[in-house]
Amino acid sequence: MLQAILNNIIDIDIKFKLRIQQTLQLQVPSNSTPREFRSMRKCHEVTVGIEPAGAAKYCVLVRELRGSSSSISSITNIPDQCGLHRRRRSEYTFEQCEEKINPPDKILPFTINKLQPGKVYLVQIIAQIHGQSLSYPLIDIRTRRSCHP
Repeated sequence: MLQAILNNIIDIDIKFKLRIQQTLQLQVPSNSTPREFRSMRKCHEVTVGIEPAGAAKYCVLVRELRGSSSSISSITNIPDQCGLHRRRRSEYTFEQCEEKINPPDKILPFTINKLQPGKVYLVQIIAQIHGQSLSYPLIDIRTRRSCHP
């Protein structure tokens, strides 16, 4: 009798934990491809925006793309969702994380600075919530070649 009650409690606990886990699943919005605001492009900074996934910690990772334009165009915009925690800090030109408690409904902008003029960079934006990380599609950006207005 006591064993049956304990088994029932354990079963309820497991179902409850699974339901919470399913509820807390992080999802990137359907129109989630980041976009660059080209009108705000400068020689040392670029502004990109995403549709927010809700209250989360958002990390922007940027690395310079080197090589020919054909090798750059062959890079997929779908990131490895499983390897997000295995990234090496040394491979990034820029890394910034911000906790967003109440992000705007429409566009969440990020200004990426300390970049070099006329360079191409690959941007990855990751949303982290309740220990889970999910990356938005990758986007390549380019800084202005000239710093003159």
